[in-house]
Amino acid sequence: MQEKNPFEVLFDEFTKLLNFVKANIDKPFSEVKAPEKTEKKLKKLTQAVDSFNRLSDLIVSLSGVSKEELQLRLSGASKDMPPAAKRLMDQGNAVKKDAQTLKEKIEEMAKLVPLAEQMIASGPPAVETRNLTDKEKSKKRRSKFKRFGGDEKWKPL
Repeated sequence: MQEKNPFEVLFDEFTKLLNFVKANIDKPFSEVKAPEKTEKKLKKLTQAVDSFNRLSDLIVSLSGVSKEELQLRLSGASKDMPPAAKRLMDQGNAVKKDAQTLKEKIEEMAKLVPLAEQMIASGPPAVETRNLTDKEKSKKRRSKFKRFGGDEKWKPL
């Protein structure tokens, strides 16, 4: 059996976490409790990503290549890559796109939360009431007594 590339393992873990977030995004935050195993995996994943970032920054700085030049080389080098590396790049780009979409959705929801809290705190919208004229008051009062024959021989107050 062929051993998985470390990046494939990393992307698989990211995909699992993204699926967990997608499944629970509509639930209130207080109701969602991630399994302890998932929290431990997330901490390990965070550490792995941090160490990878430090290592890649160190390698790039030691090679003397600027980040812009590296971007150009990576975009042009995709034609010369072996199929396994291309598949790995595509998988990484797909995970990145999913994460970005999910991040935007969460940020949009976070903007709505303060608005909802503000609406709840301010209470229901005020209803305008106007003063009724004497004629309208009389008509309103008279309608209360219709079932008792109030239309007949009605005397206004």
